[in-house]
Amino acid sequence: MAGLGLLLDGCAPRALTPPRRDMDLLAIHEGPLPIVQWLTEQPDPGSVLRRHADDAARLRRWYLAALDDGMRRTLAAAGGVGLAAPQVGIPSRVILVQRQDGSEDVLTCVDPVILERSDEEVEGWEACLSIRGVGGKVSRARALRLRYRDLDGGAHVLETRDWEARIFQHELDHLDGVLYVDKLVGPLLPIEEMRRLREEEKAAVARDPAAR
Repeated sequence: MAGLGLLLDGCAPRALTPPRRDMDLLAIHEGPLPIVQWLTEQPDPGSVLRRHADDAARLRRWYLAALDDGMRRTLAAAGGVGLAAPQVGIPSRVILVQRQDGSEDVLTCVDPVILERSDEEVEGWEACLSIRGVGGKVSRARALRLRYRDLDGGAHVLETRDWEARIFQHELDHLDGVLYVDKLVGPLLPIEEMRRLREEEKAAVARDPAAR
């Protein structure tokens, strides 16, 4: 683990100025940013949601702070638990995840990387702010260990598991142009049907934890 710091240290490269289009997008929206939508019946291979996002650590800090602010407004308005920059039209490797430790704090991760993932996988229900009205089951690693930078450039290593680990994996996929519908285990369902089945499963686990 001590060697992880070596990957993050060294002379900082010259800061990059973000594209004018991205700066304009943040400047014209005082409230939530528009969420890019993916239509399963009309897939667009050229969508920003299908692009491998660019590294973000070299972007100027004032811009990263503005992006973070806009993404936080968007996540709060949407009532979600996670958001990736490509979902608001900006192809940078930045995600927000609401912690599931009872605090409900929202964590900003710049250039997150998975260091380790558990061999054990578990199926769980997912939906997405960019794919309206539907949801489905996806198999994910139960636990993760990941590295990321904060908005000030500080390096962190985080261990997470269960529902929070699922959120991280969902958002990290967005940075690589991958959507949860690419990984479905079973059919894509109307969102109300997905929620009904999810509640039934939660009730079954509450009655018998071995059913999990």
